[in-house]
Amino acid sequence: ASIIIVPKKLQSFSDSFPPNKTIILANDPILLFSRIARDLFVKMPEPGIHNSAYIHPDAIIGQNVHIGAFCYIGKCSIGENTIILNNVTIEDEVAIGKNVYIKNGARIGQTGFGFVKNEYGKYEKFPQIGKVIIEDNVEIGANTCIDRGALSDTIIGSNTKVNSLCHIAHNVEIGNSVIITAQVNVSGSTIIGNNVWISPNSTLIGHQKIGDGVLIGAGSVVLGDIHSN
Repeated sequence: ASIIIVPKKLQSFSDSFPPNKTIILANDPILLFSRIARDLFVKMPEPGIHNSAYIHPDAIIGQNVHIGAFCYIGKCSIGENTIILNNVTIEDEVAIGKNVYIKNGARIGQTGFGFVKNEYGKYEKFPQIGKVIIEDNVEIGANTCIDRGALSDTIIGSNTKVNSLCHIAHNVEIGNSVIITAQVNVSGSTIIGNNVWISPNSTLIGHQKIGDGVLIGAGSVVLGDIHSN
């Protein structure tokens, strides 16, 4: 390494720093390193629509949007500077904000899983006529499925990050700056507050309220409401 980023609290030890290195003092070394590495080494897809993608004629596409190969874009709206990688399906009645990043194979806006048993003991489909609203600066992982609402909307709040292979069911409302890690299942009509962290392979069984600042550990099955913090 030619350059070393260290916490500012080590400044008093500067006499012992190696003389052949450039030392940068930072309040948050990991954050600074992340920004430098991203600017220098990460190449983001260029704006444009791949010629194999299908775009509904009534879709509203903002400026500087990237849509990858073999995507299906229904009658929806997509905000500026959004990146949609390959093989993504976005159905009708989906609203996507600005600076959203959607990875390969995600499925957004399909009908949710809802049935009612009739007088003959057979299941009839409950109408799924709500929308999906994804706010600004959200990331959606590969092969993640987000269902449209049944009667209300499914909402993903700003700055929320969803990892790969997750399922977010109908009518789920997720707040701002939520982390949902891999293989999490959020069942229908669950409400999640802000700044929540949900660890891998967790299941929220539905119709629950999760407060702000909650940490859900790996492999949890959440059976009831959780108060904030």
